Amino acid sequence: FLITFATTKERVLPEIQKTSTYPADLKFLLTSTKLHQVIIGGLSLLAILATQFSLAVLPWIVGIYLALSVVGLLLRFLNQSSDEFESDVQQSSLELDFNDLLANRPWMVLFGFGLFQLMGAFVRGGAILYYFKYYCNNESVVPSFFVAGSLAAIAGMLLTKKLTSVFGKKMLMIYMNVGVAVITAAFFLLNPEDTGWMFALYIASSFVGGPSPVLLWSMYADTADYSEWRTRRRATGLVFSAATFSQKMGCAVGAAMTGFALEFFQYAEPVDGVEQLQADVTLNGLCMMMSLIPAGFFLAAAICLAFYSISDRVLDEIETELQARKNAQGPDA
Repeated sequence: FLITFATTKERVLPEIQKTSTYPADLKFLLTSTKLHQVIIGGLSLLAILATQFSLAVLPWIVGIYLALSVVGLLLRFLNQSSDEFESDVQQSSLELDFNDLLANRPWMVLFGFGLFQLMGAFVRGGAILYYFKYYCNNESVVPSFFVAGSLAAIAGMLLTKKLTSVFGKKMLMIYMNVGVAVITAAFFLLNPEDTGWMFALYIASSFVGGPSPVLLWSMYADTADYSEWRTRRRATGLVFSAATFSQKMGCAVGAAMTGFALEFFQYAEPVDGVEQLQADVTLNGLCMMMSLIPAGFFLAAAICLAFYSISDRVLDEIETELQARKNAQGPDA
């Protein structure tokens, strides 16, 4: 988070020198091309790593990725001239920046929403292999299960613009998360041999939740406009860097909860490569980690959004007023 914050190009910009970026942000995010590329690239990389490399090679791959990330950050920092943004950047302080962020109630709502949603996704995602291996005794279907869900999510993303025009961003996000919660909870009703239904439910939940990441970042752009509207200080960089931190935090907490849940349900690890017989409480726990537990997090995420105050009407008002302020400053503002 500190690296992200320190290298943000646009921390706080004065309103009179920076117009609202919402239309451009929305156009970019709703096309969601880059998100599709990331998912497709991730699937390709997963296939390569799973078939071409041994476990001994994977630490080297991770190390190379980390090294390239550090080099990229250093190059970006060194190539940024000291006066690159001097004409735009308003004098500010860390305390003032964070006070603005914490006073941005819609952003705080999205912060909580992102935490709950990612916790649900990571608990379920972390349980999938254990679920099929021990509860279903059919771990061979796991790669196909992941790929099917990813393709369904891509298909769902393609409908983001159409669905947003019908329901609006806030209500669409609420409906999607309630739908994902209901579909995910239905896993609790399945028997170990119901593999077909497992695929059907996972594909359905991935498709229904597909627009969520695209829509979430569009809503973060709205909160940047909201902050400028209230404070006359544009803080797009801070809003998005803090949003990135919240996403990473949700991933970390969700991944940790998977381990805590496995320990709570008395999961028996293999001993010297020999699989251990799992107790009934463990099998029931794995079933809950695939159904009721993540469903509860998805439902909590939907409830969070009930407190999100930027409706389409409010957003139109914000955009109109921001444009009026710019026009009042003249063409050179």
